[in-house]
Amino acid sequence: MKKTILAVSAALMSLCLCAQPMQMLSASCADTTAVADEVVELPLNNIAVDKMNVLSMLIAILGASPTYTHESDTEGYREINSGMFESYDLLTERIQETTRGKLREELLAEAAQNVILVNGKLCVKESGRSYYSFPTASGVELTNVTDDTFSATTKEASELYGKGTAHFVKEGGEWRISLYSFSDSENTLDELALSKVKDLNLILAIMGGSPLYTEPTDNEDLLKIKDERFTTMYDFHTLIESVTGNELRQSLLIESEKCITDYKDALCVRKSERAYYSFPLGQGLKLLNKTDDTFTAETVEKDDLNGVGQVYFSRYGDNWYIDHYQFSNSEFFLENEANGKLDELNMIIAVLGASPMCTEDSGTEGFAKITDPRFDTSEELLAAIDSITAGNLNETLHKEYIENVVDVKGKLCVKQQGRSFFSFPLATGVTISDQTNESFTAKTNSASDLFGYGTAFFGKEDGKWYVVHYQYGDDQPSDVTFGDPNGDGKIDAKDASAILVEYSKMSTGGEGSLSDAQKSAANVNGDDKIDAKDASFILSYYAMASTATGDVPTMAEFMASKSE
Repeated sequence: MKKTILAVSAALMSLCLCAQPMQMLSASCADTTAVADEVVELPLNNIAVDKMNVLSMLIAILGASPTYTHESDTEGYREINSGMFESYDLLTERIQETTRGKLREELLAEAAQNVILVNGKLCVKESGRSYYSFPTASGVELTNVTDDTFSATTKEASELYGKGTAHFVKEGGEWRISLYSFSDSENTLDELALSKVKDLNLILAIMGGSPLYTEPTDNEDLLKIKDERFTTMYDFHTLIESVTGNELRQSLLIESEKCITDYKDALCVRKSERAYYSFPLGQGLKLLNKTDDTFTAETVEKDDLNGVGQVYFSRYGDNWYIDHYQFSNSEFFLENEANGKLDELNMIIAVLGASPMCTEDSGTEGFAKITDPRFDTSEELLAAIDSITAGNLNETLHKEYIENVVDVKGKLCVKQQGRSFFSFPLATGVTISDQTNESFTAKTNSASDLFGYGTAFFGKEDGKWYVVHYQYGDDQPSDVTFGDPNGDGKIDAKDASAILVEYSKMSTGGEGSLSDAQKSAANVNGDDKIDAKDASFILSYYAMASTATGDVPTMAEFMASKSE
């Protein structure tokens, strides 16, 4: 009898997995291959890759991965792609063929809970969670091989989870995966994030003309880039494109074209008085909000001027890129945060007060129908309250909701109060003061005729900012003095930050948010411009005052000494 051995490579098995309908896989990618009258077992490596690929696919489908599913007509569900599994039974059969023991029970339970048939189409519930995938392109390494068990570990590591290991047990003559794990995924992603953020620091520092990476030239307007990796604009653009994505990449490429140029066979950057951000990386990064395609990296330590740095990563293909970044205590970030939260709070207060701006006659005496489309249900209104408030304010708004909001003939309505209610005047923005890592205060720069200026006190819970209390009155928003534009009674880095934020807004054609009194306090060098020079003088004064052992001169005296 003639005996033939069929060699099947791991790459061919993967191609078989991806290209053929699932009904055929059990025959074409089985643990054994029939040749003539004999059955010849495939190598364990091929079996492992086949089974691990199938398990990756099953986990991805149950996680509603866009790779294997698409949008359906049923909200909250995605339809499994045509040709994958035409019925629920085929899906569960594949789970049983691939796994055993507790892992099989968990996957079958997950399928029973999340997979449904809609109009003859198999659909899976959207989960929003991350899921594992074995990187098998380079094959696997086998360990602990016996007649009935072995382990297979991928040769390469995924950026998100590291190397994957599957433990196999023979059941009824067939190999099944009994459990799996992924090694040091956190460390792998930590190292990647740290490397990318270091590169971003380098990009920002060079474009800002940092003396660490540049040196003077015979042109007083240009600084030579010292880093030998960057001899052409192409070199610098390549770094930007390898680190960043989306709008951040585009903005850095455009900005670099404006500030970097060739001069006497060297790459140079134009001198600038603008400040630039730098992430404090001495204690590393901590990773937050991880999914298969996104995560956030936050600095463990904080920068004295800008606070904690946060970097947002997204995956495109096999690579991770920085989409955008921010600093938790930077004036610009907190101003945007405060303006957004207070605008939403204005709407909630108006709804609970039955304002004609967001309600109309309900047909039921004493009640007005809520017309704001964001609040069609009680759940949506309560969710909005909980998304922007905390503490006593949250409790107060919940109490007002219970006392005043009702369902009338299927419509959400609010009791007509006949009272006035406060609204933050946000047309000219807010001024930030009293910053810590856990709290800050936002005061409106303009006053309403009825209530005056508004002040909101923010607190942080689980990494998010919430309004915990507010008040209003006719007092000016800040008791500003020369050198202290934020009016907190101290001349320090916060004042310099306020000036740099104002300068950044004005220099890009935006509207500033400082009042006339604050502008006068900020313009310490008296040149009628608010720019980085003023911020530099304030930082110099702050450094001097922080280390002085005797009498500390006033800001005016300090500036007078500079002009002598």
